[in-house]
Amino acid sequence: MQLHGRDGVSGARRTGSVLGCRQSNTNTLISSLCSPFITGVATKGSTLSAKTVLSAVSHISWYHMRNHGYAVSLHAGHNLAVRGMLRLSPPPRQKLPVTVAILRGIRGSCDFKTTHDRVLWGAAVMGFFFMLRRSEYLADGSRVKPYIIRVNDISFTAKNGIPAVNLNEAIAITIRFRGSKTDQVGSGVTRTLYRSGSRWLCPVLAAWQLVQSSRSFGHNEALCATGIGKVLKADHLSEAIKTAARRINAEPSQFGTHSMRSGGATALFAAGVDSLTIKTFGRWASDAFERYTRMNDTVTRSLSLQMTQGARSRVSPATPEGLRPAHQMSRTS
Repeated sequence: MQLHGRDGVSGARRTGSVLGCRQSNTNTLISSLCSPFITGVATKGSTLSAKTVLSAVSHISWYHMRNHGYAVSLHAGHNLAVRGMLRLSPPPRQKLPVTVAILRGIRGSCDFKTTHDRVLWGAAVMGFFFMLRRSEYLADGSRVKPYIIRVNDISFTAKNGIPAVNLNEAIAITIRFRGSKTDQVGSGVTRTLYRSGSRWLCPVLAAWQLVQSSRSFGHNEALCATGIGKVLKADHLSEAIKTAARRINAEPSQFGTHSMRSGGATALFAAGVDSLTIKTFGRWASDAFERYTRMNDTVTRSLSLQMTQGARSRVSPATPEGLRPAHQMSRTS
């Protein structure tokens, strides 16, 4: 590895002894870099992706800068190994989006007599409609992010624009996001949705029930609280999604908690909502959301018709006689 001091140069002069043995350590460093990729980890016999290895390697430079005053970077041999790993790594498998059939299956498997299942259903609805990242409303084991959505982040609005005092008055719900994976500085944003018109799949109804349930555990518990200081685990929602997918003969491994986020984006896309609205409402910092949307049957069913209509409404391809307007072509077709 190459060494750089705080000024970018002095580290190399101050660490001559390290540079002296760099050649002898080259093979060891490259082997250490590639080993997790080639042999995989012990659990389940799976291999780590190249990007996962690079993420781990990036901590080496931070550690040296933090503790020794100089940074390290990959030299030519390491970069060659990295390029090879990136080329050989299989493409990432994106989780498929949830559908209404899967959501209905989740609801059908819930026992609404239990707090856990009531919260699980509410979390599924909120994750779908607000395209939530799982860290924003679910627990990773026993860990929760400091920006997880809490009761005080939720507000309901009545028709006249004032706060709703009961469910019958509530026509809209607003969530204040205090932070997220793409908002590390905590700038915060708000997102509002109105009633969907459905009696079983509505963000306002689901959020109201979640808030009432959470308030029974404390003043400002997490929105998806299942007890005092307890939050619905991501694994539990993921398993519910997989179970519902299995019931409709879909491959369970292709679904997970991220399927809620991509499912919401796909639903908007299928409904004809423009990309900018999807990107903004879903709080994507880039066009990465386009990797998560899928062209479902609603979209593809009319593509042939739209292409035919589009071809007729524009100039036809060149012919020996030259370009002819589409309306002239239609007379002879």
